[in-house]
Amino acid sequence: NHTWGFSYRDHNWRSAEELYRNKHHLNDLGINYLINVGPDALGRIPGESQDILRRVAEMEKENK
Repeated sequence: NHTWGFSYRDHNWRSAEELYRNKHHLNDLGINYLINVGPDALGRIPGESQDILRRVAEMEKENK
């Protein structure tokens, strides 16, 4: 989302495609791209974050 961490009110999630593009662009420049996932107040990773990260992993496998 816009905060790059957990925010109860922010549901504007970044897409898997955006994260994938950013990762590869920065990696091509020799920069490591750390994707931070913020847990909620109970320490749970939001389901949307899990889904997006799984999709990024799938995209990595598809494009090897």
